[in-house]
Amino acid sequence: MPSTDRIDQLRAKREGYRDEAVFHKFLIDAYLGTGGFAGKVKPPTYGYLGRAAEVYSSDTLNKGLVQVDQDGAEVTSYLDRFHREDEAKYAARQDVAYYLNYVAPIQDLLLSYVEKNPISRSEEAKARLEKWLQDCDGLGTSWEVMRHEVIDPRAALLGYCPVLIDAPAAPPGLTRGQAQKLQIRPKALPLFPSNLLDWQVSEEGRVEWIKVVTIERRRASPFEPALTVERYAIWFPERVIVQEVHIDEDGQETLQPPVETRHTFGQVPIVFFRHRPSPQSKIRGVSMVGAVAVIARRLFNCLSELDEHLRGQVFALLQVPVDSIENLPNLIVGVHNAAALLDSAKHEYKYVSPPQSVADTYEARIEALIKEVYRIARVEFTKPTGNAQSGISRAFEFEQTNRGLADFAGQLARGDQETLRLVAKVFGASPGVIESIRSTPPDNFRVEDLAGDLDNVIKAVSLTLGPTAEMILVLRLLERMLPNLTDEERAAIESELEEFKNRKVQEDAADHEARLAAAAAVGEDDEDNDEGDDEDNLDAA
Repeated sequence: MPSTDRIDQLRAKREGYRDEAVFHKFLIDAYLGTGGFAGKVKPPTYGYLGRAAEVYSSDTLNKGLVQVDQDGAEVTSYLDRFHREDEAKYAARQDVAYYLNYVAPIQDLLLSYVEKNPISRSEEAKARLEKWLQDCDGLGTSWEVMRHEVIDPRAALLGYCPVLIDAPAAPPGLTRGQAQKLQIRPKALPLFPSNLLDWQVSEEGRVEWIKVVTIERRRASPFEPALTVERYAIWFPERVIVQEVHIDEDGQETLQPPVETRHTFGQVPIVFFRHRPSPQSKIRGVSMVGAVAVIARRLFNCLSELDEHLRGQVFALLQVPVDSIENLPNLIVGVHNAAALLDSAKHEYKYVSPPQSVADTYEARIEALIKEVYRIARVEFTKPTGNAQSGISRAFEFEQTNRGLADFAGQLARGDQETLRLVAKVFGASPGVIESIRSTPPDNFRVEDLAGDLDNVIKAVSLTLGPTAEMILVLRLLERMLPNLTDEERAAIESELEEFKNRKVQEDAADHEARLAAAAAVGEDDEDNDEGDDEDNLDAA
């Protein structure tokens, strides 16, 4: 097969790849304020994208992966062009456009609620994978840092984040110690959806193969020409085929021979961290802020249109009667805003102001869009309002957000568990040990409810309930405050509370006996006094 045909096959993409890549680029721009949302100063997106930016911007891979308008022209700005707006005027409007970024703070806020309630892992996972959890990429990055700073934000923004677990080939049946001695360390490599050019999934949802592309530019030294390397890896459940295309600075392409290697994962070693599973795909996910980004684009346009109206009409128009239109060039006015009207008895010098209704309409529309952003994002409970809100209304809003956060946390825990099990396979763990590795998500983010529960417990304890009732109340409160307790931690807490309860029972019993003894002593004194009184009375009689 000619090399050009093979290169075309390697670069071939799945159905829907183009539309997804364009939308994901739009989401990244909406989050960072880059690309079509930027004005004259255009910040780079590479800080967030990393090497995956090469995939989004590669000329060879992504020809045509740009947003186009209804006429097929490339869209360089997310501002919609006015009807019959000339190029110079449109470019000037792009330069002064200002983007109100609601996407980033909303995502960061919701993600912070998820991150502050960490995933809990079984003791087996922590014991066997302790070193890998501290260095998951061979560069000293801990798994928690990689998840919180790379994987989780990508999954939230783009809907899903593929993570490749790569490891050198090793003989089967190695123990964890043997694998570590041979420097066989699995590495977690977070990818972007654009890195996945094609895949096949069975009816049961099992990934049968995935084609992954990564791109990098190599230079032997600052004085050497750069070489672009497209690396294609086709992963199967038991093997991987890797083939590279080298492109020099003149655009000459050289296809390298394929290299096939077997692995022991027993599955395609790519884990998908999702915000929410897509109903149309077993791999893709739904963005946390996709709908918000679409509204943010409309808000971006409304603000630009209002600014354009204000810039053009901020000065009142001076109506000037003239005897001839030819005299207009000799007319000098202070703001260069004038309309010449042929002189007649009906015309006079006066200023004509634009109607206030235009700006008012835009202001009302902008306010409605901002409210819609908060409504869709379900963060209304965080936004101060001028009106009092009922407790039931606030509880309902918070429950909606809590349910969304709990679903996302569940998806992250599922990805975390699958990742740790894949790593354990590389270290030679037995099927029983792998099955015992579990990640449990938090399921309660009710901060307001927690404050109420705490207040109720304090009030209940102040009623001087019995030790058993107090122990149950405290235990239930701790379960809400610490939803990710392991079985061992819960047993230790119950043991401590039981010990505290028994000690309190003993103290109460001892206190009760002391009170009885004191009362008995007082009773004996009273009896002695009574007998003396009787004797005195007899004597007196």
